[in-house]
Amino acid sequence: MTKPLYLENLPKGIEIRGESVRLCFAYKSQTCRETLKGKIISKSTIEFAKKKLSIIKYQIADGTFSYLDHFPASSRATRMGGARDANRTVAQGLATYLARVKNKLAPSSYRSYEGKALKHLAPKWGDTPIRDIQKTEIETWQLVELPAAELSDKTINIIFIVLRGIFQDAVGDQVISFNPLSLISNLENPEGEDPDPLTQKELAQILDVKTHRKQEINLIGFNARTGLRLSEVLGLAWEDIDLKNWSVRIRRGRVMGEYRVPKTKDSAREFELQPEAIQYLKAQMKHTYMAEPEEVEVRQRNSRDVKTEELRIVFNNTVTGKPWSGDNVFRKAYTAILKRAKVKYRGPNQLRHTFASWLLTNLIPLEWIAPIMGTSVNMLKKHYAKMIPEDRPDIGRIIKDVLKTQHAKLEQATSKEKEQ
Repeated sequence: MTKPLYLENLPKGIEIRGESVRLCFAYKSQTCRETLKGKIISKSTIEFAKKKLSIIKYQIADGTFSYLDHFPASSRATRMGGARDANRTVAQGLATYLARVKNKLAPSSYRSYEGKALKHLAPKWGDTPIRDIQKTEIETWQLVELPAAELSDKTINIIFIVLRGIFQDAVGDQVISFNPLSLISNLENPEGEDPDPLTQKELAQILDVKTHRKQEINLIGFNARTGLRLSEVLGLAWEDIDLKNWSVRIRRGRVMGEYRVPKTKDSAREFELQPEAIQYLKAQMKHTYMAEPEEVEVRQRNSRDVKTEELRIVFNNTVTGKPWSGDNVFRKAYTAILKRAKVKYRGPNQLRHTFASWLLTNLIPLEWIAPIMGTSVNMLKKHYAKMIPEDRPDIGRIIKDVLKTQHAKLEQATSKEKEQ
């Protein structure tokens, strides 16, 4: 039987073996032969083989060749540098990733990653081999399916932190040669809670409310006049306060039952207290200042090391007489106080916004406010501060007084010149 013309003078590296087409090429000083699975002998198969062989030779020369990607079913793939677990699933990758980062993350962050991954990531992709997941599938999940499940952008981005870690591990272990997540951006950073500061009238209603929770009232008043993060207020100790100069050092926070140092150096700060804040510290002294110091463990910035400190926490839970375990517990007491004061509900984080907005409304420059709050001017503009119309000073009077003062100085200077 006469051979078809396309089988005459086959290019070097393409062979016919029985009923199959085989590629032959040199890799790592060895001659490799691989059959094209699922391809019958035909003109189109020979053309396909030519192109594939050309790509393989180019990638070998370029140093980007992955045996596993081209021949995943080949027994030679592992011996030639392919991944040992070529069929690694997302569930397997997830287990490895979580074990690896557990001691690198703060416990609260780890619990967040683990919980969201097990709830959303594992059910969707758990049994799927990582190498079988396509970029378009991942992007559809991110942009369509997860939002349809009413997940916030922030939650979706956290899920994708874990997914990116799984795929990066897979690239490093040569399970895949290309990471499709490198082509997928995070969702745009959510704006977070908009500033909704308390007016001075509302704050007065809260602080004057009749309640047995005196320590909580002191905490609210102090927080509204210092702009601390709620976690920082809950982690504040008398050892952080200079009673002679009335200044405070922010050295730790209380997050999900754990004390930990601030995440950034800018957050660890020291500043003088205003009289409006000092009065609430003085009122709080009778509750906790004379308490015996207790040993507490404080997790350090690297999330691994823990140091022991002896502290007297400033603000305790009035009901239990013990420090607050975190902001979620405090939020319940805070909500009840606002309800009793008949003030519209805002989360306790708005006390920080109230401080920033109070200063801004009284014409204090943002550049002065930012260091006190341990943040940037840009963050103040975007998230924390806004003018409170009800509390705005008489701008016309202020301008008039400034101009009057300047005019008086000018007249005084002119008078002196004439005398000379």
